[in-house]
Amino acid sequence: MAQINVTGDMIQIKTKLTEEEFKLVEYYAPDVLKLKDEKGDEYFGINRGDAHASKYGISFCNTDSEGRLFMTTENPVHDHSDPEKEKQYISREFAQVINNLQVIEKQVDEKKPEIAALEQNAERAIRMDSEN
Repeated sequence: MAQINVTGDMIQIKTKLTEEEFKLVEYYAPDVLKLKDEKGDEYFGINRGDAHASKYGISFCNTDSEGRLFMTTENPVHDHSDPEKEKQYISREFAQVINNLQVIEKQVDEKKPEIAALEQNAERAIRMDSEN
């Protein structure tokens, strides 16, 4: 599940999605990496690129040791003397972002079996010269 790690003046947003999963879904079903309203207009999405996070989406710039995507941004709170107050402020600032990211993670989880079946079907249909 997506999480926010706070380290002093920096915030890391990490998704449970690996770079491999991201690339696979981006190739077969890029719309799964977006959220759209009733009119079909995109209001949130994730991608790879320079680190950025806003209520409109997240751009992941790196991976951790397990291949999970993350990005780092500045903590909007500079007074760290009251951790509970800091957590509440960060929660308000990032609630929409983290919730939307979790929806996309769920969409990816739901799409992965379909993509796997698609690839398996193609593999069964391919005959190599050495197999004839």
